[in-house]
Amino acid sequence: AILFILLIILIILTYQVIMIDKFYPQTLVGDTNISFLTYSQAEDKLSDVFLKRRSQRINFHSPQGSFMIDLATASADIDYSNMEDVFQTGRRGSFFNRAQKQFQILIYHQKIYPKVTLSLNKQINEIATQIDKLPQNAQLIYDETAQDASPSARIQIKESQDGLSLDKELLQSRAKDFLAIGKYL
Repeated sequence: AILFILLIILIILTYQVIMIDKFYPQTLVGDTNISFLTYSQAEDKLSDVFLKRRSQRINFHSPQGSFMIDLATASADIDYSNMEDVFQTGRRGSFFNRAQKQFQILIYHQKIYPKVTLSLNKQINEIATQIDKLPQNAQLIYDETAQDASPSARIQIKESQDGLSLDKELLQSRAKDFLAIGKYL
């Protein structure tokens, strides 16, 4: 029993020493796994992933056609400041609080959602000019004609037409999602 307890203590201490400067297992930034990486290694990996995504183009499809957003011209920037809080999770407090948090981290994923800023106004406005359509109300058209000395009237109904508008905030949000987590829905 004493050997078993010593083995458990040795495993916990070894884990503590190995993970002292690394992210714990199952730590994700978007879809990028940064488990077992030091803080600087994680920053380098995330920077590479972000630069790759930022150089891509995203295609969006609508009934009016396909449209493309060029992220390379969007002045995109990403803020990983919340990564420090996640890194410190399981490293603060008493030994038992740290051990409890570290055990929870082994079971559940830690997900980091970085803040993305980008400027897509010009591209979104160009897409909006191709998609946006004003609604038209229904109209009654009255037409008087005189045939054979008897006046007659004709009434026609011109049906209404629905308008169409691009959801600019949603499009911007989808582009941010792609940069931050590698997916857009």
